[in-house]
Formats: sequence, structure tokens, C-alpha cells
Amino acid sequence: MKALTANKLFWLLAIAFVVRGLVLMLLPDQHFPDTESYRTAAAEIRHLHLIENGAIMPLYPMLIAIVGAGWGQKLADLALSLVTVWLVYAIALRIYRDETIALIAGFFCAVWPHFAFFAAAGLTETLFITLILAAFLCCYDRRFLLASVFFVLSILTRPAIELLAPFLIAFFSFAIHRESLRVVATRVATYALIYLALMAPWWAYNYARYGQFVRLDLAGGIVLYTGNNPLNTSGGGITTKDVDFARFMTIENPVQRNEAMQNAAVQFIKAQPLHFIAMMPVKFARLWRPWPYSDEYQNRLVVLVSLVSAVPTFILALLGLALTLRSNFLRLLPCLAYLGFLTLVHVVTIASVRYRVPLEPFVLVLAAAGFVELLRRVALGRQLLAPLSSAR
Repeated sequence: MKALTANKLFWLLAIAFVVRGLVLMLLPDQHFPDTESYRTAAAEIRHLHLIENGAIMPLYPMLIAIVGAGWGQKLADLALSLVTVWLVYAIALRIYRDETIALIAGFFCAVWPHFAFFAAAGLTETLFITLILAAFLCCYDRRFLLASVFFVLSILTRPAIELLAPFLIAFFSFAIHRESLRVVATRVATYALIYLALMAPWWAYNYARYGQFVRLDLAGGIVLYTGNNPLNTSGGGITTKDVDFARFMTIENPVQRNEAMQNAAVQFIKAQPLHFIAMMPVKFARLWRPWPYSDEYQNRLVVLVSLVSAVPTFILALLGLALTLRSNFLRLLPCLAYLGFLTLVHVVTIASVRYRVPLEPFVLVLAAAGFVELLRRVALGRQLLAPLSSAR
């Protein structure tokens, strides 16, 4: 049976490789501003210069500095994206203890258009997703030391998960693995020590740049103000359309500039609380919109692929949640907490389909569960699933 499962996993990875390879070869370099920023930061690291862009966390530029921009970066992202397929399979197996659901989840991940696109886009999503999924898998497997390392590395890639990570460690330890409060405290303390150890070099680096302590990066004020200013009525973050930074450009100190943006955003929220509340569903809708918002991706093919993939998947995910939550509540709860937490972050700040991508592995797991449970309710569906169940 293990051989059968390994064979099916091999084919899943082969399918994922073909899909991502085709996108990598056929899709021209999009030259996203963030992609160019990461490559510039990588060049600065290689030449032992301080990173000029304060809105960047260091891990992805460090990866590019090691493998090289261009094809080195693309092949590294491709490899990480393939690992993601296995991680989705493994996490689905831990949650549902059902080989068929796990294989379907892996297949969904293998052919999911966003994962293929971002594997070729040169952005942080692929690395961040891989690290988050690795951390979750280690938590399910009770390997909290390694989980802590992966969580902190994900923070060094994108800091969105920083506040949630220790609570996930505590929940997995207490609720899923039934460990004592003393052991839970030890797990969290270990995470804190690993956090300090891995973040300390970054703090020292930032002190060399700014002459003061900066815990993460200088993107917090930018993001918060972008989503909460008089111009923003769409919930997005397009410069000149959703935000104007001109009033802050006279502040030479980048730390003070970031703080000024953050303070301005907070003041705007306090002055316009009803607007802030009214924008939350707008941002939610933009985050979970089935097709991209940006004008350059409004062609019929992109919209069609997005709709055909996203709409059925979202419906299946809701179905999977409804059908399996009661029997798998504790094992699903960390995934739902992650989905809810990052959704809330972007409902408060700015929203984009891009920011939803790190949530989609867990959406695919739920969709796989919904798909399998739906098929198992009819005779034809059971026949279609029979070849997969042989691996159980």
C-alpha cells in the first residue's frame, strides 16, 4: 500500500511539474515592482551592502542572492512549489486520516492556477506558503522545535503570521496533542527562544541601517495607511489611485516616515469609524474575489480560468467545512484560525487576490474533503474514487 501511495504521489508531483514548467516557459517575466525590489535587495546582499528598501524582509532576497536572479530564482521557486504539493497532501492526511481526500487535495494543489503562476512570478508567496505549511505539518506531527523554526523563517519572509504563531503552537500542544499546561508553556518558551535567536541577526542588521531597533520592517505604516486614507474606496493598494504618499516624502528618516504613516492611518480611522467599518466588507470581497482586480489581468482568458477554478473550489470548500467540521473540529481549527486571522489582517489593511494566495492551500484541503464526501454519497462517485481508495 505504501508503494501504491508513493506511486500516486509521484504522478501528482509529475503533473505539478508539467503545469508549473509550462507556465514558467510560456509566461513572460511580469516585472512586478516587488519582484524587482527583491532582486535589487539580493544584489545588495551579494555585494555586502545594506538593503535600501526598508519594506522588505530578508529571507527571500537571501534565497535569490544564493541561487541567482533569473532562472536560478525561478527554479528555486519551482522546487518550493513542488514541495507545497506534498505538504498539502500530508496536511490533509493528518487532518482527515483519509488517503483519498489527501490525494485529491494534492491534485488540486498540483493544478491550481495561482500556485503555478506565483511559482514563476518571483514573489514571496511561494516561499512563504512552503514555510507555513511545513510549520503546520510539524505541529500535526508533534515536532514543535522544527515547527518553531519554520514559523520564524516564514516571519523573516513575510511578517503577517507573527502574532498568531505562538498561539498556534500552544493550541496544537494543548488541544490536539493533549499535553499538560507545563509542556505547553515549555513549547511556547522554546518558540520564543527560537524567535529571539533567528530574529536577532535581523535586528542587528536593522540597527546598523537605522541606528535604532526595528523589529520587522518598515512596511507596516505603508500598508495600514494605504488601506485607511481619504483616497481609498476600493480596498486595494494601487499608488496614485488608492493612496498618495506625497505628504510623507519630506520626512527623511525612514523609521519616522513609517511611524507618521501609521499614526495618520490611526487618526483617519478614529475620525472616520463608519467609513472604516463600511470598507471592511469591501476589502473582504476584494480579497476573496474569484478573479483578479488589476486592469492588466482583465483579459477573457485570465478571468475565465480564474472563475472556472475559484468558484467551484470555494463552493466545495464551504461544503467540505459543513460536512467535516463536526468530526474533525480540533484538527481543522488551527487552519480556520489561520484563514480567519490573515483575512482579518487584510480586511483592516489592504486586500488583493495576491494576499489570498497563502490562504488557498487550506481552502484546497477543505475543497478536497467536500469533493470526496459529495462523491461518496452516490454510487457513480464511489466508483470514480475506487482507484484512489486502493492506496488506503
